[in-house]
Amino acid sequence: MSFTTENDPPNEAQTGQTSQAKLYEPLHLPRWLMWAISPHNNQLTFLAHVVLTASLTVLALGSYWFMFWFAGTKEAEWLGTSQVTRPEVIQTATSELSARPAERDRLIAQFDEIEVRAARHAKIMSFFYKQYYISISMIVGAAVLASICLFFISKVGWERVNNALINIFIFSSAVVFFHGNLMLVFKQEENLRGNQELYLSYLSVREEMLSYWATQQTQAGDTLEAAQFIHYIDGQLQGLNKIQLGFDTPQISTLVDQFQFNNPENRPTLQPSPQP
Repeated sequence: MSFTTENDPPNEAQTGQTSQAKLYEPLHLPRWLMWAISPHNNQLTFLAHVVLTASLTVLALGSYWFMFWFAGTKEAEWLGTSQVTRPEVIQTATSELSARPAERDRLIAQFDEIEVRAARHAKIMSFFYKQYYISISMIVGAAVLASICLFFISKVGWERVNNALINIFIFSSAVVFFHGNLMLVFKQEENLRGNQELYLSYLSVREEMLSYWATQQTQAGDTLEAAQFIHYIDGQLQGLNKIQLGFDTPQISTLVDQFQFNNPENRPTLQPSPQP
């Protein structure tokens, strides 16, 4: 038989029961908070989870549009996109060119085609640049938030932690999963870099044409007649005549298969126990 006195410290079992009782001790909440927090287990109610999820969704969408706007304001500064050359500038540049009228018109038409193609690739590059920037930012931010929630969940335990942290953890993990697979399916980095290379290549040909109009020489220093330079530019345009825009459609099937629990390949197999 054991006797305890008032001066004896409580044992571990008593301490655990006391802390657990305090954890689930009913709260005396004001009436206006009864809809959000259950007084029985101090957890969020279903309606509170709906409001929390809606708030997180609004926050995610607001972050998306803010970064889209911010990337748009920095587009010209970060990407260095050029403006279309004015017609009067082209006429002045070709006025001293020793070429027939038909050859001069063809050179101007080639120059216009170069600027049209460069502008097209600049728009595609700008779009994927914004989406890639947003995806990386959203993944980093949501991953940090999920890591913080997971730290407190693992410290307290899944059953004892406040379910608001679980809600935030699930939502932030879904944001990481969504934007991470969005990058893979739409090949954001590959499309960005491919159109960037084509855009810079067209700018190089454009500058070479402007230099030829001033010097009648190519970038390598070779002097060419107008007809020869026209064929030379045609070869350059033919080599760059491509559209860099691809999608990883098999990745969609891979994502769908991950959620098909009725798929026999995803079902766990039971190995027969060895016979003695």
